[in-house]
Amino acid sequence: MRGSEPAFIPIGSEPDDRTLSLTAGLCRALEIDLEMPGITTAGGVTKLEFDELPPFSAETGSWSAAGGECSGDSLEFTETSAGEKFVLLSDGMGSGRRARLDSGVTVSLAGRLLRSGLSMRTAQRVINSVMQAKDWEESFATLDFLRLDLFSGRAEFLKSGAAPAYLCRDGSMVRIASDSYPAGIFVSADPDLASVKVFDGDILMLATDGAPEEALEEAARLSVESPEMKAGDIARLTGLRCRELAGARHDDMTVAIIKIALRKPPRDR
Repeated sequence: MRGSEPAFIPIGSEPDDRTLSLTAGLCRALEIDLEMPGITTAGGVTKLEFDELPPFSAETGSWSAAGGECSGDSLEFTETSAGEKFVLLSDGMGSGRRARLDSGVTVSLAGRLLRSGLSMRTAQRVINSVMQAKDWEESFATLDFLRLDLFSGRAEFLKSGAAPAYLCRDGSMVRIASDSYPAGIFVSADPDLASVKVFDGDILMLATDGAPEEALEEAARLSVESPEMKAGDIARLTGLRCRELAGARHDDMTVAIIKIALRKPPRDR
């Protein structure tokens, strides 16, 4: 079961005990794991809305540094349901406030479009049209979108002019590169699409082009040497290493780390 399973109980009952008991009973009856429900009250009843707990979880962390007065990178983590999560990263062309404006508009608009139910491909087309339609100067921004399906265990990438992403597994790295153009350059600009299966312990990394690849390779080794390390800690240490390797070169840098874990073994149905 995906989505929601509504149930109703009288308002006058004790919601905490009844909710816990009802959730446990539904889990046994349906043979699936459910999250604790969202509770709303209307028309004299209390509505409990249940989401199935997906077999995979995704823990996220990030690090960012500005090369000048402000970073031209923008990053957002968002979700449309318990089993579908997105990572949205954009690098505005140029530097400073102008680049920040372009990447911020890109990420904000992408989040709203995806939460409304549009696909990443459709969202990319809309964003490209918006960037083309601006009547003040040229506006370009990279698009680096990651969709996680935590039920099937798949990661889908959409890239328009973005730096490579990486899948880290057992200390090795798979590079997911792109040769497409940033949004806003051409009226019609097809993105690059890729999809990979993810497993327990995998690390996914998105980064802007200011982040040295050597630092990201060290993050892959770190994820194996310290499997208990949180995604936020991996991102912070990777970012500090990026800054160290960059030296005197000042460039915006953003790193997003997504750590995949298997909640439970597959259930025989």
